[in-house]
Amino acid sequence: MLTPVPSQRTYASRSRTLFRYKYEFCLTGFVKTGEKNLKQLIEGHGGKIPERYQDVLFKTNQKAVVIATPISWRKRKFMQAVACGIPVVHTDWIKDCIEAGHVIPYDGYRVPIGYSVTTRKFECLPPKELQIFEGFSFGIASDVAQMSKLEAKDKAKLMAFILKACGAEAVYENLSTRNSINVDVILCDEYTPTCRYYEKMRHIPAKDFQWVTECMILQQFLNPEEPAFEPLRVGSEDVSAASAEIGDSDNTTLKLHKGELVMADIAGSVVDHYLLFNVCEILSIHMSGRKDEGLQSKRKDCKESRVILRVGILKREPYNPELSKPFVKVLDISSFEVKRRVVAISKEDYSQLKYKDESIFSLEDSP
Repeated sequence: MLTPVPSQRTYASRSRTLFRYKYEFCLTGFVKTGEKNLKQLIEGHGGKIPERYQDVLFKTNQKAVVIATPISWRKRKFMQAVACGIPVVHTDWIKDCIEAGHVIPYDGYRVPIGYSVTTRKFECLPPKELQIFEGFSFGIASDVAQMSKLEAKDKAKLMAFILKACGAEAVYENLSTRNSINVDVILCDEYTPTCRYYEKMRHIPAKDFQWVTECMILQQFLNPEEPAFEPLRVGSEDVSAASAEIGDSDNTTLKLHKGELVMADIAGSVVDHYLLFNVCEILSIHMSGRKDEGLQSKRKDCKESRVILRVGILKREPYNPELSKPFVKVLDISSFEVKRRVVAISKEDYSQLKYKDESIFSLEDSP
């Protein structure tokens, strides 16, 4: 993962107390060395970075600010910040504050808050206090089979935090068929017996967790009765997300999501610059035992993988940050051809940025 962290020695600051008493920082999305350098830079100019992110990320904290990479929008700290209405900004804001000798506005330095499957683009809405779940109660099913109990509990706690921060009247984290609790919506990424019971016997809509984040990203309540954001049926080969090993230098395991943008080495050739890779939108994800002989990709050294991605290649010129639709080509690739995640925002939003980042592209839809 690239980390656009400015080096502290680059700047001769006019004040070593620039951020003192004004801000409490939280960092997310950086590799260890990048995070260490960024911490030194912030603390060297009076900034405070508490050990526990929970001491920063709460709704009434007017001093809170999150410094993040654009591709870290699915991470816990990032999502909790958005739910609390806390600004999430690029590292260049730190650099430019130091160069200016005073704190500058966030305008133009915010990073996209997440990908919307409804609008099919990354949204750049400014942070605000959200009450989108006000008056509604939610139950989170815990009888999952496709993930560990620890992972399920961790995900439930994150969703509960977001729901409560956005005004939910009540959230029950361990809902089961044994409970006699009345809720308005039941939530789970997997269609469990509890989901079936509440949906069939109590006529309560069941939604996956992406419905929660979609509401947060769009800053509006989406009708849970609409036929979308359904929990995954166990045994389905087509999934909305899957963890897979990718083909970067570290063979990193990423959780890839439908609708997400990735850089992929479709040709399988040695390239001189990452901007020469294809930028692709993940159209669907298939969990399968198929071998790579059936793939349309030209790569010769692909390993056998259970995760197959159907992607649409976006139109672009080499070394150019501008993307456009319709797709140049739609094909199936292995997760090993993926190099990294990227983000694409509208041309209008891109023109408002006061920073440049290797992970951000502009996207123009076809007329």
